[in-house]
Amino acid sequence: MLCVGGGIRTAEQAAEIAVAGADIIVTACPFCTRVLEQAVREMGLQGRIAVQDLAMIVLESARPINEKMIAENTRLEVAHV
Repeated sequence: MLCVGGGIRTAEQAAEIAVAGADIIVTACPFCTRVLEQAVREMGLQGRIAVQDLAMIVLESARPINEKMIAENTRLEVAHV
């Protein structure tokens, strides 16, 4: 997971990630997502490295559970305390 701290060293960090062989850059900051996507595009790595928000990864990981619950007609109750 990565935060670019307001865009400082973004291209440098994206280059380090590419050299490390990462397939995905994960961040929880919408600003970082935008800045990192731009850096990946500028480096010509769009097909090689994806930039994703942590919340989207969590959502995707829950999808199979949700689909199973829908198929079984199970209700999920969420309580915020």
